[in-house]
Amino acid sequence: MYIPLAQAGLNDVKGLLNLATKAKQQIAPLLDLAGKSKTHLQTFCDEWPEDLSFFVDISPMGIELCKAVAEADEENHVILTLNLDNPKNGFTTRQNLYLALHKKHQGLIPCISWENTDATRRDVLLFARSLEENFNKIAIRICLWNEISDHQKNLDYAKAILDVVRDRSKVWLLIDYGPLRQDTEIATSKKMADFLEIINSTSVAGWSIISTSFPAQRPSSGEEQRAQLLDYTAQSLIKTRNKISQRAYGDYAASALGSAT
Repeated sequence: MYIPLAQAGLNDVKGLLNLATKAKQQIAPLLDLAGKSKTHLQTFCDEWPEDLSFFVDISPMGIELCKAVAEADEENHVILTLNLDNPKNGFTTRQNLYLALHKKHQGLIPCISWENTDATRRDVLLFARSLEENFNKIAIRICLWNEISDHQKNLDYAKAILDVVRDRSKVWLLIDYGPLRQDTEIATSKKMADFLEIINSTSVAGWSIISTSFPAQRPSSGEEQRAQLLDYTAQSLIKTRNKISQRAYGDYAASALGSAT
């Protein structure tokens, strides 16, 4: 299975919905909510095949971008409008959004993420338990590229979630590695090694490393830029003893963090 990471924006949603049926059957997109409204995410829920799954998240990059853009153009974007960066009471606002979208599409897999918020351990665990009660599958997403995050806290929270849920076989673990510059980078990452220990010792539903070797910036209009694709080679160097959980390949279906396709 392939997990393409994309924004829940017009271009990315249109591109996914225009895929051939056979291609759709081989992927489970991870949609990051961004922009001024949730309209495109709702459109995706309405039009994605009913028997296929997809992930939805409010990532730390999405939170950061929405705050920056809102400050620049003095308009609130959807994450701020819906208060989705508020972790109180187990991220109640995110729970409500996910439940509303779930009514449109039963294949939605909500992500548990907490970076770039002031979430407590209690908030995160309450979030996880509440989602487990209402969804067939849930996911934990960790962003290893997020330099302002506390790696040890992320590791502890991920372990705590797997301890508190009733059924680990309902949980996906998504390791968002971010930008790659060398094909040996993931295999030598201490952070990745810590999460690989969890994967080796826990029978989760599935897991994926999501990375990108796209250039950090798009070329100017009319110009061309090339980059070597490192993701598949880099991820293939990661070996695991876990033969039970499904492993999926993942990468960014966009040219840079926070960009559109």
